[in-house]
Order: sequence, then structure tokens, then C-alpha cells
Amino acid sequence: MSMYLHVDQGSWKDTEACTVKYSISIPKIVIYWEPGIWTFRKGVDRGHGCSVSLRSQDVLTKGCIDDTLSIIVEIHLLHEARPRFWTPRTNFNRERLKAFKNEIMADVTFLVGSKNTHSDNGNGNGKTNDNEGSSKDEAARQKQSYQEEIKANSTILLLAAPFMKDLLESGMSDSASQTIASYSPFKSKRTSSNVIPLPNVNPSHFRFILRFIYADDTSFIDNQVSQTHLQEILKTANQFGCWRLKLVIEHRLIQNHLVYGNCVEMLLFAHVHYCAMLKEAAIKMVCQYWSSLLHRSNFLQLCQCTDLLKEIHEYSTGETMKDTKEDEFSKMSVGELYEWLEHDDDVYLECDMSRPMLLSLIRATMEAREKKFEQIT
Repeated sequence: MSMYLHVDQGSWKDTEACTVKYSISIPKIVIYWEPGIWTFRKGVDRGHGCSVSLRSQDVLTKGCIDDTLSIIVEIHLLHEARPRFWTPRTNFNRERLKAFKNEIMADVTFLVGSKNTHSDNGNGNGKTNDNEGSSKDEAARQKQSYQEEIKANSTILLLAAPFMKDLLESGMSDSASQTIASYSPFKSKRTSSNVIPLPNVNPSHFRFILRFIYADDTSFIDNQVSQTHLQEILKTANQFGCWRLKLVIEHRLIQNHLVYGNCVEMLLFAHVHYCAMLKEAAIKMVCQYWSSLLHRSNFLQLCQCTDLLKEIHEYSTGETMKDTKEDEFSKMSVGELYEWLEHDDDVYLECDMSRPMLLSLIRATMEAREKKFEQIT
């Protein structure tokens, strides 16, 4: 016999907890079972079950009265739990993202993009005729060509992204570049107005980079973002040395977009923009489908790049994984090497690296650790 209790009524509010004690009995055959004390939440589709093993013959012959089986279930409400109160979230990255969006203590302004908000069709008036190109293409051109002021806090940028130091110093005044502008704790914004022009940068992409620098935010590259858009953001991240975001995008391209139909294109892109992780994955796929790729139109571009052909040959023959030192890291991929370094608190990465550089760093770290251990012992 089984019983499943589900609480759907009560004086307390939905999702609030209550503690109950219940028992099950069949008086006719002196069966009593008490499963204990359980906690339920009203409106939540779950409960606690109990099970009692009985012989069906005993129930039918001894437990029934006038062919009716009576089961008594007693439920005792012990107490209603306290209503749940709101608990403030202690998410530091979320607060920093709020600070960026609200320009809190911003002391540097990036003037991103150009003022040309339309494309000139050759008639001198900057307007596009109805029969010239699609409206979608024109909208895309307009979206890519606009100017936006993006304000940020230089101290946060320098702490979280040291690679932006040169950019910040190039646009800030002498006094501001030497000392942090003073500000009152009662004011939300600093008073200094250092402007850094970035006319050839997409404002949206630059804002994405700052969101990542401020708070490790990657919500702008969810699974719905296209391959082309991801590649454009990656190029901007690479331009400003935001290598951690670059690695995140490489991973997203590998997971969601790298397929047989575009592996040559991806390989060429990765080679040009120094994407070691994406490049390794693309080479692996090119080697897998080599014979069928010979007839594709973009294969000629690949043939013109002798360095890539050499790397493809080395990978197909196993020479890429060959190393002067055989250890646990020898067969690791670029992604696996990054993962190892990410979990090592003694290593601080300042830029993205090729596979040989990653191997060298890991082994140097291990050797230094072994020497330190020997000195202690």
C-alpha cells in the first residue's frame, strides 16, 4: 500500500513551508504506520510518500467491512514555518555592472564611432534611392556607423584590464594620467572630462568589452548570436587586448558554429586573428574532411597560406602533439591547457598564448613548485 501526500490548501501563502506529522491506519486489521515528520510547501507539486507491505488476501478477508476497505489518515500541522523574507544579493560583478551602466565615478569618456550616420549613394545628398539596395542592408550600415559617448572609471579599467593602460594614458590629461581625479563620496560622477576618440570602433562592441572588463558579463554573446557577429566582437576584443573575452568567444564559435561547411573559413579567420584554441579545433575538422574539402571554392585560399598547410600536415601526422618532453601535458589541447592554468592559483595570465607557450608556462610553474618543495623538505 502506498500513500502520497500533496499539500494544496492551507492558511499560509504559496511556496511557504509547513511541517506536518501524519499517520496511516487500518483499524480492522490493527495496522498503524507513522512515517514521521515532513516539510511541505503549498502549491509546489511534490510530497512525501510512505509504503506499507500487506498481503492482499489479508486485506480482502480481514480488513474490509461490507466489502469496503477503510483507511484512516491523520495529519497534524505542527507549525507553519516563518514566511521567507527577501535576502539581498551579494553579487560584486552585478554591482560593478550597475556602476558601469549608471556611469558611477566615471572619469574618462570614449568617443566611439563616427558621426556619419548614413551612407552616401553618390548623389551627394546622403540619401538612398528606393531602388538602390535593400532596406535591411542600409539599416545595417546605419547601425554600424554612428557615434556614442561611453563613460567609464579608469581605475577599474586599469585594475581589471592592464592592457588598456596605453589607451587610457594616450587620451587623458597629464595630471589625470598621473593621479586619479579626486571625487566626493556624495557625488556619483567624477568631474574630470578626459575624452579618448575611437572613430573606427563599433560602439556596441566596445560597450560589450567594457561590460566584460567591469563584471565578466557575457550575456551579449548568448546562443542566439550569429557567427558573423561573434567574429566581429572577437576582432574588437583582439584589437584592445581583451584576451579573456576573446577566448570566451572562441569557445562559443567552436561549440555553436564550427561545422564542416565553414571549417576552412573558420581556420583562415583564426589564423589571421591569432585564435589558438579556435585554430586547433578548425585544423582538426579540416583534417577529418580533407578529401571532400579539396573541391570547395575557398580551399584555394587555404592553399595560398603555406604556414597553415604546414600546420595541417603536422597535425595529420601527429607532429603537433610531439614534444621534447613527454608528460601529462604533452597530449593536452589548447583548451585543456588553459583549463589547467585557470585552476592554478599561482599562475597569472597576462595574454592569450599559443600551445607551445602554454606548455612552457605550465612546465616552468611545475618546476618552480618542485624546487620550492625540495627546499622546504
